[in-house]
Amino acid sequence: MHGKSIPRSNGDLIEKIPVPLAIAAALCAALIAAAALTVSGILRLERMEKDALVALTRWQAIDSLTNDVLLKRASLADGGYSELLGDWERRTLDFSLTLARLNDERRLRPLGGDVISDVAGAVGLWIRAEGRLRNAQQAIRRMTRSGLASRVMVNGFLPTFYQMRLEGLLSEREIIEIREVLYALDILDATTTQFDLRLRSVVDHVSREADVRISRVAVISTVMAFGLAALAGLGFWYFRRLRAVERNRRSEKERLRRDYLFELFDPDGEGGSSVQAETALRELGVVLPFGNALRLLLLRVDRPDAAGERMSAERLRELADEEAGPSRATFPIGADMVAVLLAQEPAGAAGTEPALAFAEAVRRACSGRGATLSFALSPVFDASTDRRAMMRRMTEAFSRRYALGRGASIIVDPAEPFPGAAPQEGAPAGGAPIGGAPVGAYEYPGRADELIEKRILEGKMEEAKLQIDALIRGASAYQPTVLRSVVARISANLFASVEKLERAAGFALPSASIERLAEIVSLDTAQAARDRFASILDEIGCLLERHRSGRVADLAARTDAIIASRLAEPNLSLELVAGCLSLSASYLGRTYRKHAGISVSERINEKRLEAARTLLAGTDLTVDAIASSVGISNTGSLYRLFKGRYGITPAEYREKERADASLPGPAGSSR
Repeated sequence: MHGKSIPRSNGDLIEKIPVPLAIAAALCAALIAAAALTVSGILRLERMEKDALVALTRWQAIDSLTNDVLLKRASLADGGYSELLGDWERRTLDFSLTLARLNDERRLRPLGGDVISDVAGAVGLWIRAEGRLRNAQQAIRRMTRSGLASRVMVNGFLPTFYQMRLEGLLSEREIIEIREVLYALDILDATTTQFDLRLRSVVDHVSREADVRISRVAVISTVMAFGLAALAGLGFWYFRRLRAVERNRRSEKERLRRDYLFELFDPDGEGGSSVQAETALRELGVVLPFGNALRLLLLRVDRPDAAGERMSAERLRELADEEAGPSRATFPIGADMVAVLLAQEPAGAAGTEPALAFAEAVRRACSGRGATLSFALSPVFDASTDRRAMMRRMTEAFSRRYALGRGASIIVDPAEPFPGAAPQEGAPAGGAPIGGAPVGAYEYPGRADELIEKRILEGKMEEAKLQIDALIRGASAYQPTVLRSVVARISANLFASVEKLERAAGFALPSASIERLAEIVSLDTAQAARDRFASILDEIGCLLERHRSGRVADLAARTDAIIASRLAEPNLSLELVAGCLSLSASYLGRTYRKHAGISVSERINEKRLEAARTLLAGTDLTVDAIASSVGISNTGSLYRLFKGRYGITPAEYREKERADASLPGPAGSSR
């Protein structure tokens, strides 16, 4: 026991994450990072595609606006041409900024050299066109200030220019100014198609690359979903494993705690120092003051009266732990008992003993779950007490519960000290002290078995129950072993009596009743055994009564049959019928009267008069002949018996019956 190590925390196990879990977590992290990078790239591509489309749109707007400025007619009266020129310059600047944002080599590098080349080509074309456009814009503004524009741009720039040049209306300087504008037109015409092709190629490349990356994200997402599922599964398995290990660790600590506590009080253990066990218990979190005043409480749930599940000792221990505090510790004793070691505490404000209050609290908790609790409480003891001897004494004390019954409260008398302990002053009230005469002082009544058997065979079950109760009450004042031996002897005697009764009466006790009789010796209390004896005796009495009722009914039927068959014999009597049945006349007369309510002689006369009445109504025989045929020796006796029963003489009965038969109608036909 003392060589076992106490389990420690599982922190080191938490730090050692299994390799599969780490790999799965790393894979999922990598997939998440890849998905994030891919999505970020898709967003950049979408912005790049938008910039390319904006650049293409603005280029087309510049081209269209240039034609508006140089080729179309503009109104000079309201300043519309100046506004158009300003819009042209602003759009040119916006396009320059858009193209500069698109020409970002860091953004273009993932798309490949073709895209970089297309954007660079577009930038080169714009550099050529931008210079010419700015020169044209400046030239037009100068022409506007000098008044030349008002002459050239009357009916459109180009048509008017060519006409005025042919007519010689323009100076050489004015022709140079106008040629700057024409160069811009030539460059725009030359670059528009190439610029459009290059920007559209960029848009197509970006769109295709975005589609590829979207597909890649879908694949990564699918793999990531499987990875996350695997990670979740591994994580669930791992943490369940951690919980199981932690649960096992707590269970092992609890088992060691119980083992060490039991070792302190093991009645079959060897004596010696308990310092090591106490030290181990302190390491396991038991904070009881082992060197100071302590008390021991034994708890046991009674078996249920009716068929039902009995509360387990483990459940009882859980209930005790719920009520216990830091100054109490529980541990099992055997298969159905729980011991609680308590620190002795001062009495409460109402003078209540804390140990008894705790026992009653556990009893109420058991009662709330349909169970009855019995307990035994020791006197106060300290380190000088031989705890093993005390446990043996407490177990003996708890055996008194057999005599006290269910829900017993046994308070061990402190006036009977345990080895090594000084006597305590005053015993707490509320329980039954240990007592009882020695085993050898009890003497079983000599004729008790014979008297019980006699009452059972006679069917006097109530008297048998009274004798059994007297035996059990008499033995209850002695040690529990005496009371158990008395119950066992009564049970064996009842078995023998039932066998004799079955042979004598010719019936058998049901097998279920035999089993209930056999269980008496293992019942929880003497009261339960007394109740079981009474129940079985009542059952035997009912069976015996039904059996005897059936036999009496058969005997009455046989008696009636003999009377009917020998009715004409003048000497037919109770004695004759009893002789035919091989019974005594007294037994037959008593049994028949009890069943039929009349005597055998009264039944004989009843049957003879019924037969005489039938003959009087249906034949022409004389009264003398009828009396002879029904076994009545003389006519006077027939007259006396007939008139006594029916109120009229035989002759008067015959005349009445014949007169009724001669009447017409329903009255006559009713016979």
